Amino acid sequence: MRFLESLMKAALKRPNARVESLLIGWKGSLALLSDGRTGLGWAPSFSTGSTQVRNDIARRLISASAHDLVSLYASPFPQESAAASAAMAALCSPEGGLGLESLIPLPGDSSVALLDADRPVKETLEDWGWTVTSFGERTGHRRTLPGWTSTCAASSFRVFWLSGRLVPDGTLRALVPVVPQGSAVIVQGPGIPFVPDVLYHMGVQYLVLPQIASGAERSCLSHIAAGGDPWLSPHVLWRAFRCVGTDTKDFGTP
Repeated sequence: MRFLESLMKAALKRPNARVESLLIGWKGSLALLSDGRTGLGWAPSFSTGSTQVRNDIARRLISASAHDLVSLYASPFPQESAAASAAMAALCSPEGGLGLESLIPLPGDSSVALLDADRPVKETLEDWGWTVTSFGERTGHRRTLPGWTSTCAASSFRVFWLSGRLVPDGTLRALVPVVPQGSAVIVQGPGIPFVPDVLYHMGVQYLVLPQIASGAERSCLSHIAAGGDPWLSPHVLWRAFRCVGTDTKDFGTP
């Protein structure tokens, strides 16, 4: 079964629910389900998908259930894929994990390839002392290389940090075969379902995923609605997970 189909199948195995609130903001999306489950997704990316914002799509999204949205995960329409990413995250949400500082020793003296990540993420990694080279068309970083060159330059890196937006668009699938043996591939949400076995078999070793603080769902929704970045939200705790086969464990030393 294909990679994306496996991710979506895992989400569809979780109980369905009505989407009580759906927000698509500048920096992220959020789905609040009728049973209280909440998921953070990515913002619409008009650089990689259709530039159309369509009212008929909006009407369908408003009436869709969580399972209905799952089928739109790889949609070329930014509204649909953003909504689907939030629904996927709500259906397959993580528990546990460790603080992001657990990842700091991972590169050692090696350089890190950062693909399609927003500026605050890059700044965090540099604050850790990582040597980062950015790839992508929408990062807003100075000295950013075109995204397509990441596969050509893969041999120069031992750690690859990918935005979750690159999971459904095929970038992850194209990158993994050229990643040097023994390297670490990290996928960062939001918008990534916690399905570690599927992601592990696709070549992902680590996940960096958001958890909304208990009772802060509405505050987080307001933050995203105002154009806030999930990475910087005071209502979101970012946690690190290591994918190990069909089991995902906390880790002390990555």
